[in-house]
Amino acid sequence: MVHFAENGVGPHPRETIGAQAAGAVGDRGVFHLGPVTIMLGGFVDMAAVLENRHVASGTFNYWQDMPYPNEPRYHTNNFEGSARYSRLSLLARGNINSEATISGFFESDFGAGAVTTDPYESNSYAFRMRQAYLAYDDNKAGWHFLGGQAWSLLTPGRIGIVARQESLPETIEASMLAGQTWSRQWQVRVVKDFMDHRLWAGFSIENPATLYDTTGFTNSNGTVSLPNGNTATIGENGVGLTNDTANFSNEIAPDLIGKLAYDPSWGHYEVEGILHFPHDRVTINHTGHNNTAIAGGAGGSLILPIIPSKLELRAAGLAGWGINRYGSVLLPDATLNAKGDPVPLFGIQAQAGLIAHPNPHIDVYGYFGTQRVGHAYFNSDGSSYGYGNPLYSNAGCLQELSSLTCSANTRGISEATIGAWWRFFKGRFGTVEGGTQLAYARRDIWKGIGGDPHTSMSQVFFDFRYLPFQ
Repeated sequence: MVHFAENGVGPHPRETIGAQAAGAVGDRGVFHLGPVTIMLGGFVDMAAVLENRHVASGTFNYWQDMPYPNEPRYHTNNFEGSARYSRLSLLARGNINSEATISGFFESDFGAGAVTTDPYESNSYAFRMRQAYLAYDDNKAGWHFLGGQAWSLLTPGRIGIVARQESLPETIEASMLAGQTWSRQWQVRVVKDFMDHRLWAGFSIENPATLYDTTGFTNSNGTVSLPNGNTATIGENGVGLTNDTANFSNEIAPDLIGKLAYDPSWGHYEVEGILHFPHDRVTINHTGHNNTAIAGGAGGSLILPIIPSKLELRAAGLAGWGINRYGSVLLPDATLNAKGDPVPLFGIQAQAGLIAHPNPHIDVYGYFGTQRVGHAYFNSDGSSYGYGNPLYSNAGCLQELSSLTCSANTRGISEATIGAWWRFFKGRFGTVEGGTQLAYARRDIWKGIGGDPHTSMSQVFFDFRYLPFQ
């Protein structure tokens, strides 16, 4: 296994709900097939949410769909429960020698919503891949390689730069927290550690994507009509084995991500940066040209063990242009200008929390997170285009079933939440735990005709989990 330096934070203890380490302790879920060790992980999950607005996303919050009073669902409570986030994982590891290992990790749940999903009878959500990657670790030389689908290198870590040691909120909501930086995607990662595993440097190339906002434009399957009569192509709906209802952006190069992590004797600290290259094509009559913008940003995270093993402070943030999809809120990365060129939007996201472990059976947490996005717009021939244009109308946002428009381009989402987990059974049979979480979220929009009213949502989450291998 990868070696760690003592930092007062330590690797994820496997009994905590935030643990990302697959496997078991002792003889639970561990099998030996010749020189290869197989470790099973996962849990059976039954989560539910009661909210004062109807947002049909279950325990995975889609904050941008938070309604305004013009929609009847703003005025109704909603309850939804599901076992779809039950998780299965498997780690296979072979020891090449006393200091080097090769491993493969696979993790999945039922979080996908297939076209045939039936919320009235079978509730048959689709099995999906969360992670699938191979890794090579040489502890003596200090080199670590990873290839496949895993948490992005931008995701805050807990110790070193090591897979399955991501610093994720203990929340019940599957979307974790507004302001959380993360993605799970294809990547090739190279990491080198120094100073007896205290200083780590990592670089990855990762699968790119650009979330475009085309408010004001006519957009058909990624083909956008420009006010000058030209056409910009920003993507295409999936074909073959991809999702034919989702638009896949046109990308020219992978995202380039670098990170430095430091583990002194107290705390864990990270700095990181990213380059992203939004790309499209503009067609004029029967010819055209390609456009590539340069986007990117920087950020970091820290964990402070205020009382080691009892109380810790976590904080993380990311800011830049065209990188908003790396936040839980999924705000737009870019819009278009009058010529059809990609215009990266500035964004900033941040989160901080206190996590307490008063005894081995209870975890208590409180977090605040926010994600904000800038605007870019233009007006042409009496029409308005772009993101956050002040000539868009928000006049109909506050009257139920208003005949007026409510454009409501999101400017920012903020969320405050508190919660707790109680492990009330724990033994050779595994762990059974229950949790509850209270969350309040607010949605702000860019000012337009009729102002910039905000909306909000309150939620109560409940969960029970059985972790047979932990």
